[in-house]
Amino acid sequence: MKRLSVQDAAFLQAESIECPMHIASVQIFDLPKKYAKRRDFVPNLMKRFGDMSVSPPFNQKLHSDWSKLDVWPSWVEDDKVDLDYHIRFVALPAPGDKDQLMRLVERLHEPVLDRNRPLWELYFIDGLEDNRIAIYFKTHHALIDGVAGMALVQSALSKEKSASGPLHPIWQIPKKKRPAPDKESFVAALRHTMEDAFEQVSSLRQITGNFLRGELDKLTHGNMPSLGRSQAPKTPFNVAITRHRHLDVFSLPLSRTKEIAKDFGATVNDVVIAISGAGIRRYLEEIGELPDKPVLAGVPVSVRPEGAEQEGNNVSIFAATTGSNIEDPIQRLKAVSVWSATQKKKISGLTSTAAQNYATIFGLSALIPQLVGAGDFSMPPTNVVISNVPGWRHPLYLGDAKLSAIFPVSVLIDYQAFNITVLSREDSLDFGLIAAHESIDNLGKISTYMQEAFAELDAASTALLEEEVARVSAKVKARKKKKATKAAATTPRKKPAAKKKTSKAPAKAKRKKVT
Repeated sequence: MKRLSVQDAAFLQAESIECPMHIASVQIFDLPKKYAKRRDFVPNLMKRFGDMSVSPPFNQKLHSDWSKLDVWPSWVEDDKVDLDYHIRFVALPAPGDKDQLMRLVERLHEPVLDRNRPLWELYFIDGLEDNRIAIYFKTHHALIDGVAGMALVQSALSKEKSASGPLHPIWQIPKKKRPAPDKESFVAALRHTMEDAFEQVSSLRQITGNFLRGELDKLTHGNMPSLGRSQAPKTPFNVAITRHRHLDVFSLPLSRTKEIAKDFGATVNDVVIAISGAGIRRYLEEIGELPDKPVLAGVPVSVRPEGAEQEGNNVSIFAATTGSNIEDPIQRLKAVSVWSATQKKKISGLTSTAAQNYATIFGLSALIPQLVGAGDFSMPPTNVVISNVPGWRHPLYLGDAKLSAIFPVSVLIDYQAFNITVLSREDSLDFGLIAAHESIDNLGKISTYMQEAFAELDAASTALLEEEVARVSAKVKARKKKKATKAAATTPRKKPAAKKKTSKAPAKAKRKKVT
């Protein structure tokens, strides 16, 4: 039995029928040509899986015992996991396109997971055009976070294409062997409990100190302190929601994004936030709802130690400007970059426990309007959530099928009804936009505007490069010209050749004419 962390338990407490707390991904695979007519890839795959046992965390379910006052939830192993329930097969009317796939995923993403079972479901989706299949895989956010989810997906796939032989499904990932912990004495267990409590108290003291220093800094610079009040403006994204969702996806080249970021002294994440801000700005401007203050985004940051188990949540978060109040794309990117660098520096100064507790407090402040029904009067700390989850840089395969895309599908809560999450893999940034029906009626517009904003930055980066090339070329030409002029001025002129003296025959004396 393993007790949930404060952060994991918060995701359980926040869940409702209208606001499910599960995260998901849509993985799309290109099938070999031999499956174009046979369409038996999934049955063959299930045969290759062989032993259908289930390993942690996918064999864990929730447990609490009120009769023993054991009310804090824990994970316990379920030795009778019903895979016929957790693994499902559906098909689109062939040939199913991307829009039809997204409409299906919207429906699959709406229901909450059954808390009497391990909190995950997996759907194989057949019938896609261009000889493809998809996998929709959802897990509760209390079970894993986005970074852990990506790590588990990667471990379930292979770097090599394989048409035969055994495979390990994602619910059966071999665990790293770790030495069994020694049994602790009562005194040792008590000491560790006290150490954990001291660490929690110390982290809260660190968070409080940082907050007070920030408030004093505002006063020093002639600004009014926030006193904990939200600085986010009111937008159509900040409304009470029902369970109906809109989903849209697209991809951008990662290598080009890195080049753009480098050209303007920013990061890939800064570019993601800036083009999100551009899409948000244009959409809100169209519907006459663009606020004067910038739309703020909650940006999750992983604080999971290297080599740690890929279970539960190890994230912190900071508030970032989207630059939605800035029209110029370059100035918007620069504003985002400066703001983000400042906030990341604050997070990096916290211990891992403090960073997680800060995220929990941040999340609770976002949930307060939902819990007390005061969203019309009290804004959450940010308007939207923008998350960037890093992945792998090499091709991956499920048997002999190549992974061609993996789109994230995230969570929404009341009064924070728009989420943009991007997963990076190989040379691609795969974006998943999800919004409540009440907040955005045409999510495809924002997707289009974001891609056009990326094209603007791409053009600005290209122009910058061309200007630099032209400047360097002009400099080289000027240097060559100067060198040639200098060479011409210092080279001595050749003296003209002396004329040879020729001896003339003496003139004959003229005879005097004798008269």
